[in-house]
Amino acid sequence: MNSPRSAIVSFFESPRAAVLLAMLLRLAALGISLKYVDAPHHHYQSQGREAIVLTYALITGHGYAFPVPDFVPTSWLAPVYVWILTLGRLISVEDGGVVGLFGQFLNILFSALTCYPIFILGKKVAGAKAGLIAAWTWVFLPVAILMPIAFIWDQSLAALLTALLFVFSYKLEESTSPWGWCAYGLLWGVAALTNPAVFLLFPFFASWFWLRRRKTPLPAATPLALAALACVLVLMPWTIRNWIRLGGFTFVKSNFGVELWLGNNPDVKKIWTPNKSPLLNPVELDRMVNEGELSYCRGKEREALSFIQSHPATFVRLSLNHVLDTWTAWYDSNTDSYISPLGVRYFYIVYTSLFTLAALAGTIMVLAKDWSQWLPLTFAIFIFPNPYYVTHTSQRYRHPIDPILTVLAVVGVSQIWKRIHAPRESASIRSSAHEDLEIPSAVST
Repeated sequence: MNSPRSAIVSFFESPRAAVLLAMLLRLAALGISLKYVDAPHHHYQSQGREAIVLTYALITGHGYAFPVPDFVPTSWLAPVYVWILTLGRLISVEDGGVVGLFGQFLNILFSALTCYPIFILGKKVAGAKAGLIAAWTWVFLPVAILMPIAFIWDQSLAALLTALLFVFSYKLEESTSPWGWCAYGLLWGVAALTNPAVFLLFPFFASWFWLRRRKTPLPAATPLALAALACVLVLMPWTIRNWIRLGGFTFVKSNFGVELWLGNNPDVKKIWTPNKSPLLNPVELDRMVNEGELSYCRGKEREALSFIQSHPATFVRLSLNHVLDTWTAWYDSNTDSYISPLGVRYFYIVYTSLFTLAALAGTIMVLAKDWSQWLPLTFAIFIFPNPYYVTHTSQRYRHPIDPILTVLAVVGVSQIWKRIHAPRESASIRSSAHEDLEIPSAVST
């Protein structure tokens, strides 16, 4: 029979304890932030008005639409998180504040549950101990605590789904189960409808599966076809809806052209011009309503491409700013409604930069060990952020890959630690052996 002490130790050596503490820690952070919220100065105030407004339109029978002032169909936001958030309207149809709080609770739950796939992925990459350390790292990771309460958007759900996709990919590495591959495709479809940037990884995973299987008896074409078909079936209803309601094809979201323009126009100084967004600028909003959302977004895309073509040096400079902000938070930390009021901007920049370096070190180390097997881990770093490099950046945009970066950072730090201490341990062993050899000599004398 296990003693109470061993039962406690066993509990904390499982990801369940990490999930529980992650929930409690984030709930405590939410409670503190609600106590000190200062809306007039935009301190400790969560963002996500667009999602909350869409839930009102849905629950009142106006469909997926913005009230501007009449309800106009939109695909500005990906639908899955908004659909889930709409459940909060069952608590209070009229009170958007209650819906916002419900969204924060949802995000906290998603963030806490992410400990599970982080543990599984870490265990796969570097063993059970590394998986457990990675899960506990996520519990206390500043960005993982901040994101669920700072933004009532999809970032926490997208992070959970991305981590699950990486775990599922390695589970299917040698699988021939048609049901498993169909479920894999369904998960990709749900992830795309949550955050279409995640779907950018799908063709790279498909290529990796093909390369891994081409020298084995395992089939490649049929499983990948099943996954792709399942994914298309998930995406098709929303695509058809967008075609009918918006008047043309759009992949999940309509606003890429606008985001490209917001980050590439004559008024951009460092990262982007949020004051020009139609969701904040009445003039631009009127233009979007009059022209139609899809037509407006495509027009802004043409303007952005024209600016890029005529100002290539500026585009390169802005893109480098976006890269720097993605991996150091040098700009984002100055505009965040939590980081700046807390006065921890420089700490946050240092933490983000060190986290990036640790993840990069882990990437190099796993590739050196077996580049073919661990190649998908590099997709998180080198593929996912690219759309934001050319548009504009935020730590919220990067958050879907933070679980993967956490695993890589733990691997990087642990391997660096071992390499630093290995020479000392070897020297200590040699010294002990030398002393043991001298003892008989001294005795005989």
